[in-house]
Amino acid sequence: MRLLDSARHVLRDVHVFVFPSECAGCGLPDVGVCSDCGDALSAHPRLVDPQSAPATLTIPVVSAGEYDVTLARVLHAIKDGGRAGIARVLSARFADTIRAFEQGFDVDLTPAKNQVAGEPLRLVAPPSSRDNRRVRGFEPLNLIAHHAGVRLWQPLVSSRRRADQSRLGLSARADNMRNSMSTRANVTGASVVLVDDVMTTGATLTEMTRALHDAGAHVRGAVVLGHAVRRWPHPRSRQL
Repeated sequence: MRLLDSARHVLRDVHVFVFPSECAGCGLPDVGVCSDCGDALSAHPRLVDPQSAPATLTIPVVSAGEYDVTLARVLHAIKDGGRAGIARVLSARFADTIRAFEQGFDVDLTPAKNQVAGEPLRLVAPPSSRDNRRVRGFEPLNLIAHHAGVRLWQPLVSSRRRADQSRLGLSARADNMRNSMSTRANVTGASVVLVDDVMTTGATLTEMTRALHDAGAHVRGAVVLGHAVRRWPHPRSRQL
Protein backbone atom coordinates (compact mmCIF):
# COMPACT_ATOMS: atom_id res chain seq x y z
CA MET A 1 0.00 0.00 0.00
CA ARG A 2 2.80 2.44 0.87
CA LEU A 3 4.56 1.61 -2.41
CA LEU A 4 1.36 2.25 -4.34
CA ASP A 5 0.81 5.57 -2.56
CA SER A 6 4.38 6.65 -3.32
CA ALA A 7 3.91 5.75 -6.98
CA ARG A 8 0.76 7.83 -7.12
CA HIS A 9 2.58 10.83 -5.61
CA VAL A 10 5.35 10.53 -8.23
CA LEU A 11 2.91 10.24 -11.12
CA ARG A 12 0.94 13.27 -9.96
CA ASP A 13 4.11 15.35 -9.71
CA VAL A 14 5.34 14.24 -13.13
CA HIS A 15 2.01 15.07 -14.75
CA VAL A 16 1.89 18.58 -13.30
CA PHE A 17 5.49 19.53 -14.04
CA VAL A 18 5.70 17.91 -17.50
CA PHE A 19 2.24 19.05 -18.60
CA PRO A 20 1.63 22.29 -16.67
CA SER A 21 -1.37 24.39 -17.59
CA GLU A 22 -0.94 27.69 -15.79
CA CYS A 23 0.38 29.05 -12.52
CA ALA A 24 -2.06 28.18 -9.75
CA GLY A 25 -1.37 31.52 -8.09
CA CYS A 26 -1.48 34.09 -10.90
CA GLY A 27 -2.40 32.28 -14.12
CA LEU A 28 0.97 32.65 -15.86
CA PRO A 29 0.96 30.06 -18.68
CA ASP A 30 3.08 26.92 -18.91
CA VAL A 31 4.15 26.66 -15.29
CA GLY A 32 2.73 24.91 -12.24
CA VAL A 33 3.58 27.71 -9.80
CA CYS A 34 5.70 30.63 -11.00
CA SER A 35 8.76 31.90 -9.12
CA ASP A 36 6.99 35.07 -7.95
CA CYS A 37 4.10 33.11 -6.47
CA GLY A 38 6.54 30.62 -5.01
CA ASP A 39 8.31 33.48 -3.24
CA ALA A 40 4.95 34.83 -2.04
CA LEU A 41 4.24 31.45 -0.45
CA SER A 42 7.35 31.55 1.75
CA ALA A 43 6.63 31.24 5.45
CA HIS A 44 6.61 34.31 7.70
CA PRO A 45 5.57 32.63 10.96
CA ARG A 46 3.70 34.60 13.56
CA LEU A 47 1.93 33.80 16.81
CA VAL A 48 -1.75 34.60 16.42
CA ASP A 49 -3.55 35.67 19.57
CA PRO A 50 -6.31 33.05 20.12
CA GLN A 51 -8.50 35.68 21.75
CA SER A 52 -8.70 37.54 18.45
CA ALA A 53 -10.63 34.66 16.86
CA PRO A 54 -14.41 34.31 17.23
CA ALA A 55 -14.06 30.74 18.52
CA THR A 56 -12.81 30.27 22.07
CA LEU A 57 -9.30 28.93 21.53
CA THR A 58 -7.21 28.01 24.55
CA ILE A 59 -4.01 27.04 22.70
CA PRO A 60 -1.25 29.03 20.96
CA VAL A 61 -1.60 29.11 17.18
CA VAL A 62 1.42 29.72 14.94
CA SER A 63 0.54 30.68 11.38
CA ALA A 64 2.81 30.72 8.33
CA GLY A 65 1.24 34.03 7.33
CA GLU A 66 -1.99 35.62 6.24
CA TYR A 67 -4.49 33.73 4.13
CA ASP A 68 -3.98 35.92 1.07
CA VAL A 69 -5.08 35.60 -2.54
CA THR A 70 -2.04 33.57 -3.66
CA LEU A 71 -2.36 31.00 -0.89
CA ALA A 72 -6.12 30.80 -1.42
CA ARG A 73 -5.71 30.11 -5.14
CA VAL A 74 -2.99 27.50 -4.67
CA LEU A 75 -4.94 25.67 -1.97
CA HIS A 76 -8.05 25.76 -4.17
CA ALA A 77 -6.07 24.30 -7.08
CA ILE A 78 -4.81 21.47 -4.89
CA LYS A 79 -8.04 20.73 -3.02
CA ASP A 80 -10.67 21.37 -5.68
CA GLY A 81 -8.77 21.61 -8.96
CA GLY A 82 -7.17 18.17 -8.84
CA ARG A 83 -3.65 19.60 -9.05
CA ALA A 84 -2.09 17.39 -6.40
CA GLY A 85 1.41 17.81 -7.83
CA ILE A 86 1.72 21.43 -6.78
CA ALA A 87 1.32 20.46 -3.12
CA ARG A 88 5.12 20.31 -3.09
CA VAL A 89 5.36 24.12 -3.28
CA LEU A 90 3.74 24.41 0.18
CA SER A 91 6.03 21.86 1.83
CA ALA A 92 8.72 24.38 2.83
CA ARG A 93 6.06 26.76 4.21
CA PHE A 94 4.69 23.88 6.28
CA ALA A 95 8.08 22.65 7.55
CA ASP A 96 9.36 26.16 8.36
CA THR A 97 6.26 26.96 10.41
CA ILE A 98 6.50 23.75 12.41
CA ARG A 99 10.14 24.58 13.10
CA ALA A 100 9.16 28.08 14.21
CA PHE A 101 6.55 26.65 16.57
CA GLU A 102 9.15 24.39 18.19
CA GLN A 103 12.02 26.90 18.36
CA GLY A 104 10.95 30.47 17.75
CA PHE A 105 8.05 31.21 20.06
CA ASP A 106 7.43 31.13 23.77
CA VAL A 107 5.32 27.97 23.69
CA ASP A 108 5.43 25.68 26.71
CA LEU A 109 6.53 22.27 25.43
CA THR A 110 7.65 20.87 28.79
CA PRO A 111 6.27 17.39 29.53
CA ALA A 112 2.83 17.36 31.11
CA LYS A 113 2.24 15.69 34.47
CA ASN A 114 0.73 12.48 33.05
CA GLN A 115 2.47 12.53 29.68
CA VAL A 116 3.74 9.13 28.57
CA ALA A 117 7.49 8.93 29.21
CA GLY A 118 9.48 9.48 26.03
CA GLU A 119 6.40 10.42 24.05
CA PRO A 120 7.42 12.87 21.28
CA LEU A 121 5.28 15.69 19.99
CA ARG A 122 2.88 14.30 17.41
CA LEU A 123 1.22 16.31 14.67
CA VAL A 124 -2.52 15.76 14.37
CA ALA A 125 -4.57 16.76 11.32
CA PRO A 126 -8.36 17.18 11.23
CA PRO A 127 -10.33 14.25 9.83
CA SER A 128 -11.40 14.52 6.21
CA SER A 129 -14.93 13.70 5.20
CA ARG A 130 -15.55 10.48 3.32
CA ASP A 131 -17.01 12.45 0.42
CA ASN A 132 -13.89 14.61 0.06
CA ARG A 133 -11.57 11.61 0.16
CA ARG A 134 -13.63 9.87 -2.51
CA VAL A 135 -13.82 12.88 -4.83
CA ARG A 136 -10.18 13.98 -4.48
CA GLY A 137 -8.53 10.61 -4.18
CA PHE A 138 -6.02 12.09 -1.72
CA GLU A 139 -5.85 14.23 1.42
CA PRO A 140 -4.23 17.62 0.66
CA LEU A 141 -2.66 18.21 4.07
CA ASN A 142 -1.22 14.71 4.15
CA LEU A 143 0.30 15.28 0.71
CA ILE A 144 1.88 18.58 1.75
CA ALA A 145 3.26 16.93 4.89
CA HIS A 146 4.59 14.02 2.81
CA HIS A 147 6.62 16.41 0.64
CA ALA A 148 7.86 18.15 3.79
CA GLY A 149 9.09 14.84 5.20
CA VAL A 150 6.64 15.13 8.08
CA ARG A 151 4.41 12.32 9.31
CA LEU A 152 0.94 13.21 10.52
CA TRP A 153 -0.98 11.23 13.11
CA GLN A 154 -4.72 10.97 12.56
CA PRO A 155 -6.44 9.62 15.68
CA LEU A 156 -9.50 11.81 15.07
CA VAL A 157 -12.59 10.78 13.13
CA SER A 158 -15.80 12.57 12.26
CA SER A 159 -18.50 11.36 14.61
CA ARG A 160 -21.32 12.88 12.57
CA ARG A 161 -21.90 14.48 9.19
CA ARG A 162 -20.96 18.16 8.96
CA ALA A 163 -21.89 20.88 6.49
CA ASP A 164 -19.22 22.52 4.32
CA GLN A 165 -17.61 25.14 6.58
CA SER A 166 -16.81 27.47 3.67
CA ARG A 167 -20.51 28.02 3.05
CA LEU A 168 -21.36 28.98 6.63
CA GLY A 169 -21.28 32.24 8.56
CA LEU A 170 -19.16 32.83 11.63
CA SER A 171 -21.59 31.66 14.31
CA ALA A 172 -22.83 28.74 12.20
CA ARG A 173 -19.29 27.41 11.84
CA ALA A 174 -18.95 26.88 15.58
CA ASP A 175 -22.34 25.14 15.77
CA ASN A 176 -21.44 22.98 12.78
CA MET A 177 -18.18 21.77 14.34
CA ARG A 178 -19.32 21.38 17.96
CA ASN A 179 -19.08 17.73 19.17
CA SER A 180 -18.43 16.55 15.62
CA MET A 181 -15.17 14.65 16.32
CA SER A 182 -14.06 11.72 18.40
CA THR A 183 -10.91 9.60 18.74
CA ARG A 184 -10.34 6.19 17.18
CA ALA A 185 -7.02 5.52 18.94
CA ASN A 186 -5.69 5.61 22.48
CA VAL A 187 -4.34 9.15 22.92
CA THR A 188 -4.06 9.14 26.72
CA GLY A 189 -0.88 10.93 27.76
CA ALA A 190 0.02 11.88 24.17
CA SER A 191 1.49 15.33 23.54
CA VAL A 192 0.12 16.73 20.28
CA VAL A 193 0.29 19.78 18.04
CA LEU A 194 -2.68 20.39 15.76
CA VAL A 195 -2.09 21.16 12.08
CA ASP A 196 -4.49 22.57 9.50
CA ASP A 197 -4.35 24.46 6.24
CA VAL A 198 -6.27 27.62 7.17
CA MET A 199 -7.65 29.06 10.39
CA THR A 200 -10.67 31.26 9.76
CA THR A 201 -12.85 31.31 12.88
CA GLY A 202 -10.86 28.74 14.87
CA ALA A 203 -13.90 26.42 15.10
CA THR A 204 -12.07 23.38 13.71
CA LEU A 205 -9.08 23.78 16.03
CA THR A 206 -11.42 24.31 18.98
CA GLU A 207 -13.28 21.08 18.26
CA MET A 208 -10.05 19.13 17.71
CA THR A 209 -8.76 20.42 21.06
CA ARG A 210 -11.97 19.38 22.83
CA ALA A 211 -12.01 15.87 21.36
CA LEU A 212 -8.35 15.22 22.18
CA HIS A 213 -8.53 16.72 25.66
CA ASP A 214 -11.60 14.64 26.45
CA ALA A 215 -9.67 11.53 25.43
CA GLY A 216 -6.71 12.36 27.66
CA ALA A 217 -4.24 13.98 25.25
CA HIS A 218 -2.23 17.16 25.87
CA VAL A 219 -2.74 19.71 23.08
CA ARG A 220 0.26 22.05 23.11
CA GLY A 221 -0.80 24.33 20.26
CA ALA A 222 -1.49 24.48 16.55
CA VAL A 223 0.29 25.19 13.27
CA VAL A 224 -1.60 26.48 10.21
CA LEU A 225 -0.54 27.40 6.70
CA GLY A 226 -2.51 30.64 6.88
CA HIS A 227 -4.92 32.62 9.05
CA ALA A 228 -7.78 34.73 7.73
CA VAL A 229 -7.33 38.05 9.49
CA ARG A 230 -10.43 39.47 7.83
CA ARG A 231 -12.57 37.18 9.96
CA TRP A 232 -12.01 39.22 13.11
CA PRO A 233 -11.72 42.98 13.57
CA HIS A 234 -8.56 43.47 15.61
CA PRO A 235 -5.99 40.72 15.05
CA ARG A 236 -3.02 40.92 17.39
CA SER A 237 0.05 39.04 16.28
CA ARG A 238 3.81 39.26 16.35
CA GLN A 239 6.11 38.23 13.53
CA LEU A 240 9.21 36.11 13.93
